[in-house]
Amino acid sequence: MEWQPIETAPKDGTKILIWDDLNGEHSIAFFHGDEDRSQFNGWFHVNDWVGGARFSKWMPLPAPPKQD
Repeated sequence: MEWQPIETAPKDGTKILIWDDLNGEHSIAFFHGDEDRSQFNGWFHVNDWVGGARFSKWMPLPAPPKQD
């Protein structure tokens, strides 16, 4: 799958891979828009706050490995 515009990312709490233009790196994040945190644009890292990030692209996470 290719990177997609952030405007098309799911906003239902689904964990996705997200690209941070400010830091030039990717991470796993999810949208949590029911709190007023406009400086974060509603996006949170899975394990931490998303302070100062500028997200532009996203893609779904890959499927987990198959069990043998």
